[in-house]
Amino acid sequence: MTPVVEGADVPPRDATAADAPAAKGVAGRHAAIAIFCIPALWIAATTFIGIDGDARIYMGRAMADLDPGGVGRDIMFAQDGQAGFSIFRLVAARAVGWLGPKDAALVLAFCDMAAWFTAMVAFAGQFARGRARGVLVVCAAVLPVTYGFYPLLQAREIVAVPRPLSEACVLLALAALCRGRTALSLACLAAAALMHPIMALPGIAVVFLVLGLRDRRWLAAIAIGLIATIAAALAGVPFFARLGVVIDPPWRGLLDGRNPYLFVTHWPATSVAPLSVQCATVAVAALICQGRQRAIFMVALLVALSGVAVSWLLGDVLSLLLVVQAQPWRALWLIAVLAMPAFGLCALDLPRRGPLGTLALVFLGLAWITFDIMPLTPLAAIMALMLVLASRMRHTALSPVVVPAVSGIVAVLAVCLKWQEARGALSYIQSAPGPTDIVGPLWRLGLLPLVFIGLALAWHRWPRWRFEPFAASLVLATLIGLVATTWDRRSAATRRIEADVHDPTLVALTASVPGEVLWLANDDEWYWLGRPEWNGIIQGAGTVFSRPLAMTWRERTSFLVAQGLIDQGRLHAWRAPATIIVPTLTAPVLAALCVRQDAPAWVVAPLLAGQAIPAGIDGTIWHAPVAETLAGSVDDKPVWYAYDRYAVVPCRTGTRPPV
Repeated sequence: MTPVVEGADVPPRDATAADAPAAKGVAGRHAAIAIFCIPALWIAATTFIGIDGDARIYMGRAMADLDPGGVGRDIMFAQDGQAGFSIFRLVAARAVGWLGPKDAALVLAFCDMAAWFTAMVAFAGQFARGRARGVLVVCAAVLPVTYGFYPLLQAREIVAVPRPLSEACVLLALAALCRGRTALSLACLAAAALMHPIMALPGIAVVFLVLGLRDRRWLAAIAIGLIATIAAALAGVPFFARLGVVIDPPWRGLLDGRNPYLFVTHWPATSVAPLSVQCATVAVAALICQGRQRAIFMVALLVALSGVAVSWLLGDVLSLLLVVQAQPWRALWLIAVLAMPAFGLCALDLPRRGPLGTLALVFLGLAWITFDIMPLTPLAAIMALMLVLASRMRHTALSPVVVPAVSGIVAVLAVCLKWQEARGALSYIQSAPGPTDIVGPLWRLGLLPLVFIGLALAWHRWPRWRFEPFAASLVLATLIGLVATTWDRRSAATRRIEADVHDPTLVALTASVPGEVLWLANDDEWYWLGRPEWNGIIQGAGTVFSRPLAMTWRERTSFLVAQGLIDQGRLHAWRAPATIIVPTLTAPVLAALCVRQDAPAWVVAPLLAGQAIPAGIDGTIWHAPVAETLAGSVDDKPVWYAYDRYAVVPCRTGTRPPV
């Protein structure tokens, strides 16, 4: 198997013996730069947010397994329907037991990052050698990797969840497939399925289909697997029987609002833009490649688009439970990932194809820089693909001024389009109550990715630059500075909460009545108290896998919305910005809550500076060791709310048994 592009780290065949030491020195210098600079860039291009987002689910599951009588009684874990399908549950529980939630989340995030980097280096090595491979890995480090429901989902996460580990195993499987090592590829797919079967499914499909192009027995294996699945569903075999179950209207109504990313017809129109540039980039790379390399790109495109079609027909239209839970549209993650090194291939190869190839790269670069602008991004991606096809059909003579003129126009257009986005990011930074991240917006604006991809291409183009060691040292120092100052994005409040050190004052205040706690404005009772929560944002994330959880969570959330403690955004995520950031607990609302048969034992409500416990409520003020900061919006302008005082209010007496 011959890589598509090669670096120039070896002397040409007609080099004299006297040139060999110099060439060897250049190769050694390039190897040193790759070993130090590229991993540093990979780390600098990511951020660690700690136990946030889906990490709360998996770290919470681990805490629940270690404390079944406390956190384990939370409805999210008592009615869990998804954790049993991944060995990550066992790994996380062991890590949390040894290290605690905070350090376990950090270690697991490092494992995600190391696995992903290793897998991408192995995969890129099947398409390029030497410094050319470095260009592909740099592109994989800095380009956006969002997929599906924009901008919610992304691959290459650096967070304590099983998805990135499964993704890394799939990449390793594809790398092994390129080398013809079928057994190793299947072993990697098995590991991916053990970590996260949903993320592994598109990789399994791609590997089997690529193998089937040469040996139809693999296609027969796919057909047998599909027939067996349908037969098991018809026979009522547990789990497979869900293929014949239609989600009932109350459950579907909740999922439509709370988890709209499950249904492709609910995705915002801007989701088309990233998908278009990713598909176009993969398609161009397929035209560049040959053999199994081309087959992987083309089959991955087929699998991803088929996954979207299956999700639409069997999920959105027919509401089949197993299809909605399996989320076939998640095959798009593979396209998002393959598109990053594919752009590196395009950047190395297209300029060799004459003016049309160069123009194709210009428009493809515009599509990546804009990324989410409709309809410009899809139009630029389509234009790039058409130019590549035109360059393959015949050589077209263009005026020497065409390429620089078009490139200049495209550059000005990109700057104008990004200027408004830059102003919004600047306004957000200026409104922050304290020091905030300024590097993240530069990544999202495309400025830093453009700089580092340009540096990588220059490094590949000019291998014997005299000042290369000095420039590499400067870049490495800059990257180390970025890692030291921006990689760990956790706030002081997040760090304190993650420590899972129960606050003795708060524990004493709530010791008289066991049971669930309603912690308004956040989900912190697991960490401050080691208690189950009565209703929280994160509890709604897994409702697609458990109808009992979905119905309980919907009823409690609807009640809190009706009482004015939370807004409709809790039930209809991503439809509108939150309007109730810091809820106000009143005596009538508390009374309505506490007469419920399943009332929480305690209510913990935040208090802003100077705010007293509302009249008619018998509670105690608790001062948290660190302040919590939340961002809201007033008249489309960011507003920050900070608080470290809470009203701790009993909701029921100890005579009622805990729920």
